[in-house]
Amino acid sequence: MTPRRPAAPAANRSRLSPPAVAELLVWALVVLVPLVLMTTLRDPFGLPKRLVAEWLALASVLVLAAGAAWRGGRRWSVPGVRELPAVRLVLPLLAAAVVSWALTVHRAHAATAMADLAIACVALVAWSGGLEGWRLRRALTVLAVPAALLAAVGILQFHGVYRLFSFQAGLEASRYGVTSLAGNAGQLGAFLAFACVVMQALLPRSRAGWPRILLLAAIALGLYGVVVSETLTALAGVLLGSAVVWANLLPRRRFALAVALAVAVAAMAVVAVAPLRDRVTSKAQELAAGRINAVLTGRLDGWRAALWMVGEHPVAGVGPGAYVSEFGTAKLALLDRGVPFYPSHVQPVFANAHNELLEVAAEWGVLGVAALLWALWVVVAAVRRIGRGADAALARGGLAVLVVLSLTHFPFRLALTGYPALLWLAWTLRRSREGAADDVAAVDGAPAVGGKVAAPSTAGRVLAWTVVVLLAAALALQTVRAQRLLRASRILNAVERTTVQMAARGQLPPTLLWANLRLLREAGRLDPSSVGVVIAAGGEHLLLAQPEEAEQVYRQALELEPRPEVWLNLGRAQWSRQERAAAVASWTTAVRLAPRMIGQVPAPARQQVHRAAQRSPGWSGDASRGAGDGR
Repeated sequence: MTPRRPAAPAANRSRLSPPAVAELLVWALVVLVPLVLMTTLRDPFGLPKRLVAEWLALASVLVLAAGAAWRGGRRWSVPGVRELPAVRLVLPLLAAAVVSWALTVHRAHAATAMADLAIACVALVAWSGGLEGWRLRRALTVLAVPAALLAAVGILQFHGVYRLFSFQAGLEASRYGVTSLAGNAGQLGAFLAFACVVMQALLPRSRAGWPRILLLAAIALGLYGVVVSETLTALAGVLLGSAVVWANLLPRRRFALAVALAVAVAAMAVVAVAPLRDRVTSKAQELAAGRINAVLTGRLDGWRAALWMVGEHPVAGVGPGAYVSEFGTAKLALLDRGVPFYPSHVQPVFANAHNELLEVAAEWGVLGVAALLWALWVVVAAVRRIGRGADAALARGGLAVLVVLSLTHFPFRLALTGYPALLWLAWTLRRSREGAADDVAAVDGAPAVGGKVAAPSTAGRVLAWTVVVLLAAALALQTVRAQRLLRASRILNAVERTTVQMAARGQLPPTLLWANLRLLREAGRLDPSSVGVVIAAGGEHLLLAQPEEAEQVYRQALELEPRPEVWLNLGRAQWSRQERAAAVASWTTAVRLAPRMIGQVPAPARQQVHRAAQRSPGWSGDASRGAGDGR
């Protein structure tokens, strides 16, 4: 039986306490972040979600810290903070990241990644230490709202009933047309898989009647949303996570019947949904033929690149957030060894390794792997300390689905999935630390031990107000940072659209191009890590017949991310400067990285580039006519 939750203390019920305000901010994060969309941005999905999530997370932490400081800093002491499981989890991770950041040459990407990591770590510590277990669990229940909405939009897109966006020809009929508000089908599937597992674990605690009916409806929508996303990783995650949940909720015999029913329903879904049936069939055929990389939809490419980076930078990795900066170099090195790459990628550059452990290994080296394994040990120990019943189902089911997603996806690299996962982790650590007493709320939102409240101390007051000042400064900096990044993305999107539209009309006046360059210089100052801004600036220089300036800009882009389109455009600048051999070499590199780009090489050099690429090891251009990378 699930132990009955103790009533929340009257002190927290009678007024809007700091924990209550912080909880409302967490609710806003859970509900609003999946729905955030800014169509004026170059990245309308991921960037605004991340910035809004980080701002709300910092705001909730600031409220908790200010509330504790206002009440005299009770229980604020270095030994007390050190006892928090979340602190033991994040400190090694931060230490490994700092070492990697100090040694990397990719400063712009590392700065962005370190800011994101720091905010996530602060949120995890504050939520698990400052919010009562019943508040954290209630915030997880709110996941039903965005999950139902995103699933509904995805289902309507799948059936062609309603589309929020326009796509290129043919994409509406493919899984790429099921984006909902997530960004792509893979991200939608991952979010819904985690939400569905959490909602199932929360069913026993839901009130009978309409609340439970609505939660069941949200689960049904979410499960169908996973199916129409055709994301096999998400489908595997939700199946395993659901099995773990019900194994902790049902007697053994009833659980066996539930598993049989779930398998039957899953098989019926595969048979009934034609695109999913075709996808599963093709994967089975590829597995039978021994084409493992095809079964994994090219993920071996990302894994091999990560292992290459580990071999080149074993101790501290390539730097936080620098995987994308090193992927092109890794791919060329592996091609030189004759390693074949998956030929059917639409986007041949991996921004993520599609495996959380391997990406940590690539970016942070063995120090990061050790820190991550320690963090996993802390989490597993916390999950094991939770007894049986609904709480155990929530802890173990959430862990199961996140492990599956982390093996072939990157749930912690996305705000859409990362912050719900952090909220689950905060609840798990809180619940394991205080056991059944996790629902006894502290009057100031700080962690209590045995329900006792320590007397205020001078050291506690000083520490509390110092933390408040630092958090207020961090929130102000995050506000400025968000404005800068949004402005840069908005500029890039506007410049690209204007240039394309005017070029289609055959009107590209120099005044427009110079104005675009001024805007792009501003965007570059606002977001130094954006390779898209640099590439766009190079294109404006080419349109202004300034190949020398364009070449300089493209070389800057190569330092950020050696993408195939950068090599292609660098070749155009070199060709315009009559540097024929250098241009052919650049185009050959571009085509080796992305064989489909051979069609974009100017006709006079195309055959020469094609022959040069064919002579290189690992060439797969003749097999590059597949469709979709399916990630």
